[in-house]
Amino acid sequence: MSDADDVLDDTPTDLWIRPTPPPPPPNGDVLSADEVAALLRVDRKTVYEFAGRGEIPCRRLGRRILFYRPAVVAWLKNARPRRAGEEDFSDAGTS
Repeated sequence: MSDADDVLDDTPTDLWIRPTPPPPPPNGDVLSADEVAALLRVDRKTVYEFAGRGEIPCRRLGRRILFYRPAVVAWLKNARPRRAGEEDFSDAGTS
């Protein structure tokens, strides 16, 4: 067995293993996109689309998008219900 075989074996080392992040606090007010998607019962992609358009309140922290639970709930309570197929013209004519 050569030195190269020792280096290339399949035994994981501390250098190869990414530490698991600590679990989020239970009932925390700061939510991830996945948690908001679960809360709203929509796909995660929908949450990212709404956040990208500025339609849902969020904050960016580096590459992560974070949501404040009370702000999301308030946004949901204040949202004007739309009928199926109805377009949003709330920004029409403003420029």
